[in-house]
Amino acid sequence: MSDHQIALLEELGTVGINVHLQIESYYLIGKIALDNIAHAIEHYFGSTRNMSLDSHDKLCKFFDSYLLAKGLVVRSEMRTQAELLKLRISNLRDYQISHEKSPRATPTFSHGKDPSKGVLMPILMAWPKDNQTNEHDLVTEDLTTLRLELDVYLDMVIAFLTDNQDKTHIKQRVR
Repeated sequence: MSDHQIALLEELGTVGINVHLQIESYYLIGKIALDNIAHAIEHYFGSTRNMSLDSHDKLCKFFDSYLLAKGLVVRSEMRTQAELLKLRISNLRDYQISHEKSPRATPTFSHGKDPSKGVLMPILMAWPKDNQTNEHDLVTEDLTTLRLELDVYLDMVIAFLTDNQDKTHIKQRVR
């Protein structure tokens, strides 16, 4: 290879590492945001026995039971959006980025024809039980699209809190 080609290859490696870190960071921050929303809902309406909202996953798990126990009203789209984000952000971060245990998983970044989708964790010599998408690779989504989905969910949560503000657990201070 020429000196120019070697320099380009080194630059590509640096850019790839930066993009990889940005993608992983987005999923981590997205998961933290979803968990904090669950915490805020529990703080606002109060805890319920055996239905802790310690995480977004638990919010999804106890969604209907928690609403019933607290007498809360919610638009059906909010539950759907919560489940969608659980699959697209929370589960991807939890099970395929942070807690991937396969010794054959190789943290890397590459992209194919669609540069908005990055490949984070290809598994070498994948087996059917590895449950990888796109033949053998974990493919992330366009982060702008995910951010817009998170924005929609946040708007739904704010509407939910507003619609149920008379049922808050927080005592109002008298001035």
